[in-house]
Amino acid sequence: MSWIGVITGDIVDSTEILSSGNRDRLLDILHNTISNVNTLAIANARIEIYRGDSFQIITDNAKATVWTAIALRAALTANSGANLRWDARMGLGIGKGEFITDSVVESDGEAFRLSGQAFDMLDKNSRMCIITPDNDFNDELNVSTTFADDIVSGWTQAQASVVYPLMLAEHTSQKDLAEITGKTQQTVSKLLLNAKAGNIIKYASRFRRKVSDLEKLKS
Repeated sequence: MSWIGVITGDIVDSTEILSSGNRDRLLDILHNTISNVNTLAIANARIEIYRGDSFQIITDNAKATVWTAIALRAALTANSGANLRWDARMGLGIGKGEFITDSVVESDGEAFRLSGQAFDMLDKNSRMCIITPDNDFNDELNVSTTFADDIVSGWTQAQASVVYPLMLAEHTSQKDLAEITGKTQQTVSKLLLNAKAGNIIKYASRFRRKVSDLEKLKS
């Protein structure tokens, strides 16, 4: 059985966002990001939103889980309101999905349980945690995800706007990013550098390779 990826999350400062009349805009960002991820990153993901500010995402492509999570965080920050930076807290679980239904939140399995555990491990200073069935990989992720999370949590709205399309298609050139974002190539280059986008791509790529290797070993 192939692994799946599950992301359990909630929106940071959701009360302020929802009370300021941004509910529809927030929902559009969540749904559009998953649609874009499916089109460009081949994630085959589904999202279900509940309680207004909580969500769960399932992807049949476990290797794309981190890419999906970071793309969503970038999309939220890129579309932040004038006085409040938008972001999300996410617990990622990788593993088997023994009971998959049309409803994401009613599905169950190893990946769902690990995602819930990862979410419960988040503290006030962290916004992303990942648990897999492999303890050695978990030890590595505990360190690398801390650094990656710190980088993503520090993105400005402008930085997130250029990182977002890069997370959807990692080989997008700076010229194309400039056209997509309406910025100059010089500005794009500076924003990517300050956002440490190269380090985030390395982190997500390492995750993808490791999950691919582990799937083969445990199949």
